[in-house]
Amino acid sequence: MKSSSIESLKEISPLKLLPQPVSMSMTSNYFKTTRPLGVLENIEKGIDEEGYRIQISRDRIEISASSAKGFFYGKMTLEGIANKTTARALESGLKLLENEIVLAEGEINDYPSLKLRGVMLDISRTKVPTQKQLYEIVDLISSLKLNHLELYMEHTFAYVGHELVWENSDPLTVSELAALDSYCKERFVDLVCNQNSFGHMERWLIHPKYRDLGIEKDLVVSPFGMLRPPTTIDPTNERSIQLISDIMDQITDAIPSKMVNIGFDEPFELNSSRAFEWNDWLTKVTELSSFKDKDIIVWGDMLAGHKKLIEKLPDGVIVAEWGYEANSPFGERDRFLVEHQVPFINSPGTSSWLSIVGKTNNSLENTREATRNAIDHGGLGILTTDWGDFGHLQWWPISLPGIVAAGAFGWTGMRGVESFQYSDLIEGLSSVISTDPMKDDLNAASAICRIGEIHSMVPCQFPNLATIVLHLYFPQLPVGFGLTTGLTTEHLDLIRNELGEIKDLVSKVVDPLMKEELSATCSLVELIVDDASSRLLGNGHLASVSQPERDLFADRCSDIISLHQSIWKSRNRIGGLEESLAWLYNLQSGYISGQPDKAWAGPLKLL
Repeated sequence: MKSSSIESLKEISPLKLLPQPVSMSMTSNYFKTTRPLGVLENIEKGIDEEGYRIQISRDRIEISASSAKGFFYGKMTLEGIANKTTARALESGLKLLENEIVLAEGEINDYPSLKLRGVMLDISRTKVPTQKQLYEIVDLISSLKLNHLELYMEHTFAYVGHELVWENSDPLTVSELAALDSYCKERFVDLVCNQNSFGHMERWLIHPKYRDLGIEKDLVVSPFGMLRPPTTIDPTNERSIQLISDIMDQITDAIPSKMVNIGFDEPFELNSSRAFEWNDWLTKVTELSSFKDKDIIVWGDMLAGHKKLIEKLPDGVIVAEWGYEANSPFGERDRFLVEHQVPFINSPGTSSWLSIVGKTNNSLENTREATRNAIDHGGLGILTTDWGDFGHLQWWPISLPGIVAAGAFGWTGMRGVESFQYSDLIEGLSSVISTDPMKDDLNAASAICRIGEIHSMVPCQFPNLATIVLHLYFPQLPVGFGLTTGLTTEHLDLIRNELGEIKDLVSKVVDPLMKEELSATCSLVELIVDDASSRLLGNGHLASVSQPERDLFADRCSDIISLHQSIWKSRNRIGGLEESLAWLYNLQSGYISGQPDKAWAGPLKLL
């Protein structure tokens, strides 16, 4: 029977906070108090810059810290304790007045394991978040005690003199970035620019004005075997450094962090015989006046693939060693960097991109390994990436498990690495996405995590994508062949059954927007699964599916397109919507004709 007196409250089991403090000793001496809490602040030298100690008693609540950061994180933890303890008291039947809460006497000592705890958001592959959404993201990551936010840009800043490149993308402006930077600083988040300056420059090179800056001037073959625009700036062209100098001057003025990420990953058109030019170009770029007194970050893939390049790496450059699978070789690559005395960050991923549904367990284990190796080898921290390849078709909730894992591991370090489990991910996620700070949304968290395991229900697996949705992006590819070899209708039946249970959870989600996003995710996956089943009954190609079936698929695709349009503007600027929709329109066109465009490689074209 539920009790109604504070004296009869049972001793609480250890509270699970996200991230979990180093030590938290709470008693069963409960008491009522009111919001706002009266908190004494005690400056104490010797406590870690971001650390704190909280002492709670009936007559005194005190936070000790050595800096404003410590007090900020201490207050955040105190608020979390108050919310969870009060929620348990209410569940037990205790009646409380408005603004009245319950606390237990105790002490908390806490400090972070890693100094840099970051998230990188891709804002160039169609989705540029609204200013409101960016603020909400900062609130989320600061609540997880993450302290570093990178915005990955190719063309989505309003560069003066380069309007041609960004005019249709709804770019961020100088004033918007200044406001965002101020918002971040108030929450002790370092807003960092991530502007590519070597590979992934196709948004510039598609235009005649910039095309001669590319190593290649015409279409090139993509990793999927289709033709796509060139992506890589020619480091030997003197106009290349003029362009990079100009845009870096502008973006570093707009985002004045001491750190800046200049990319340098995947220069696809730089063949092996020219690999040494990566060093030459990096030296030239890092000497630009834009980067005076700045810490420069570059991605680590070229160094991993061409080890001799490290011999001429400019002093002080920080390498972001990325790998997005549970078994990514962070240890091997970190040891290589340590051997050459190169500072580094490990970069796992949210596994959201090219999946629609995410890859929950993969992201969790990927982040765990990245953190473990960063600690073992003396890395600066972790930077979890959230990419948006091929139209950024995944919705925001799909990225959240990976971001929550980054918060759990980045702060707690080896404590979290060894103890944090899948069930802890669901519990932590349910807290951070809840619309009520004293009520977890376990239905939403469970739905997000379970839908992120659908990809693993088939035998055909491939890095950095979910094979079950490959024919969404490229409907000209046959199902049951190539990367989807081994897929059967029995596997797809299992996915349908799982989707039925997930949809039941989604129907109970509290947040209306999140419910809509997860419902749209389920609808799109159901369509792709039904499409695959029909193809497997034929020869794998869409042409082997009957016209009546394809007509039904086209109608369902139309509904999904309408959903995509309506949900988009809730979190994103309108600029990239049409490019994102082009991937769905191409799928729908294939359903209507039965003959998908064999040359389709996405909507980006040479202009």
